[in-house]
Amino acid sequence: MIDEKSIAQFAHICRALEDEEQYSPREAIGTYMEKQMHVALKRYATHDESRFEVKIGPYIADVCEKDRITEIQTGGFYPLRDKIAYYLSETEYHVTILHPVVTKRTRVWLDPATGEVLSHYKSPRAERVQDVLRELFWLSPHLMHPRLTVCLMLMEAEEIRLQDGKRSRDGKRGSHRQAMIPRGLLDEVVLSEREDYLRFLPDKLPPTFTAAEYGRAMGLRGKAVYSALAVLIAVGLVEKGERRGRAYMYQKM
Repeated sequence: MIDEKSIAQFAHICRALEDEEQYSPREAIGTYMEKQMHVALKRYATHDESRFEVKIGPYIADVCEKDRITEIQTGGFYPLRDKIAYYLSETEYHVTILHPVVTKRTRVWLDPATGEVLSHYKSPRAERVQDVLRELFWLSPHLMHPRLTVCLMLMEAEEIRLQDGKRSRDGKRGSHRQAMIPRGLLDEVVLSEREDYLRFLPDKLPPTFTAAEYGRAMGLRGKAVYSALAVLIAVGLVEKGERRGRAYMYQKM
């Protein structure tokens, strides 16, 4: 659980960024806004901006101070594979990955020509912690490394979208997201030890189960189910067993 001091710190960072850029939705088209989430998380990691963008071997670390590297990853984890592997195998740094999970979202629709706000409402779409398993799959070989921590930042944000979609009359289907503006930090989920991943192994699952049963228990579908199971195998919580009929069985360890 996150403490009140950290929540207040992040709120201060969000307000400072807004003041610096004098942001309004009308100004979102073609501006800095696409990177604001990234900047906010870097400032959350350290107050010392001289520690931003530090060259480590062939890579540039988002933040590096003392014995720790912090990488900010607002998108998928696939691009991090080689970078994290290098940090862990070729350096002695402790590595923390900060990844935002937007569990509360307000959506703002803009006219693509004028930037005028067309609508503004709370979106029912919410990201879930378990959805990140699909991305953690790409770091499976490193998840139990003693110098790696993944921190999921549960937050409230404002999504700015241009109402320029071509797949529906209202311009929403196929529209472009212009920005994701952080508005507040709600909680953190830290993944470092084997036990931290128990949250992804529901108690209601029997000791032996199929991928389909796991998917229903976690609300996951398709490739996301198998990516999640691969993560649980990598951290030593699940073992893949023999096939029964058309399905492989998985067993809690």
